[in-house]
Amino acid sequence: MLHNDDAERALLGCLLNGSPGVDDVADMLQGRDFYQPRHEAVWDACMAAHRRGDRIDPLTIPVNPNARPYLIDLVAGGHGVHAIQYAQEVLDCAVRRRISEAGRTAVALAENPELDPTEAGAQAERAMAEAVDQAAHHETGMAVGDAIDSVVDWLENPPVGADTPWQDVNDRTNGLLAGQLVTVAGRPGHGKSLIAKDAAVYTAKQGKPVHVATLEMTRNEYMARILAAEARVNLSNMLRRQMSDNEWQRVAEAGVRISDLPLYLDDREGQTMAQIRAAARRTQRRYGQTLGLIAIDYAGLVKVPGVPLSDRRIAMGVVSGAAKSMAKEFGCPVMLLAQLNRGNAQRADHTPVVTDLKESGDLEQDSDQVWLLHRPDQYGDERLGELDLIVGKNRNGPAPITVPLAFLGHYAQVASLA
Repeated sequence: MLHNDDAERALLGCLLNGSPGVDDVADMLQGRDFYQPRHEAVWDACMAAHRRGDRIDPLTIPVNPNARPYLIDLVAGGHGVHAIQYAQEVLDCAVRRRISEAGRTAVALAENPELDPTEAGAQAERAMAEAVDQAAHHETGMAVGDAIDSVVDWLENPPVGADTPWQDVNDRTNGLLAGQLVTVAGRPGHGKSLIAKDAAVYTAKQGKPVHVATLEMTRNEYMARILAAEARVNLSNMLRRQMSDNEWQRVAEAGVRISDLPLYLDDREGQTMAQIRAAARRTQRRYGQTLGLIAIDYAGLVKVPGVPLSDRRIAMGVVSGAAKSMAKEFGCPVMLLAQLNRGNAQRADHTPVVTDLKESGDLEQDSDQVWLLHRPDQYGDERLGELDLIVGKNRNGPAPITVPLAFLGHYAQVASLA
């Protein structure tokens, strides 16, 4: 049922009868949730009186004088004890109407010949998700007195992050926290994709679903790196198909071990953030639980409609802002890979800093953590096979800090030095 006039009249009657639950229903509904325009007008008048601290009275609330007789009729049909029940019925119908409208929007998008089908699908799914999301009731805030117990509980029981495969990183950063944007930046060949891949596989092994948007590598290339690390087989030999019988066997056994992991790879080229968001939502539905991690490899390849290719600074700001919003929406960490400019290569000390982020200061601003990857042996240092993970920004901890890791490129893996 897309509208329930009886519930709308009964709810308004409750308010006009002096229902004690005005605060509760005021948080649940807005005027636009009513199907009948005159009911919307009565609701808005009631809420205006309530906000002023006035009594909601059918004889005094600010409505058109011609509407007074109708208000008297409404008073006869409402009983305050049922106000929340009536409000929920009104809200349910409003959500159903929005879902119906989203369906019509989807049809219009599908019939638009000027719109790319993939983008049309992403927009349609976003419209449907927004319609459904409005069914949830969210608190608008909390008084300080009421928040004391909550913050004490939060301090006594710190949020548990999604552990990474590297214990030293967990100890220094508290892992990957829900709702956080973690930007992983480095020069080409410095291990960005391996960091994201290892974190994704590790998270999936904990039983938490993971969505990876791999815009740079195909799924076969990505899977080859996962299998090389799992089977401890040289990646170059695997890609050349030059493996011994024993190595082929190890790859087959590794495939069996990881076949049931809740890990989804989306290797479509030129995805927009809207498409990535829609795909992540589908992955969440596929596995039936909150995602443990979303990884985007990498920011520079995300398509930003309406922004010229020449203006990558604005495009990167759009991507980082959308990634942060996605982390909050899904309640999971989002790992966004990004390039560093050549600034560190031109300095005597080649150690990267946050200001080396390519094309955007928004990445630094939007990120809760920024991890800068540095391979000293690429600049003549004697620390062969090491990778410095530099936490250049840490919203909830110290920065900068450096965590040395082992770069096992032949196995397509990054490991703890220990």
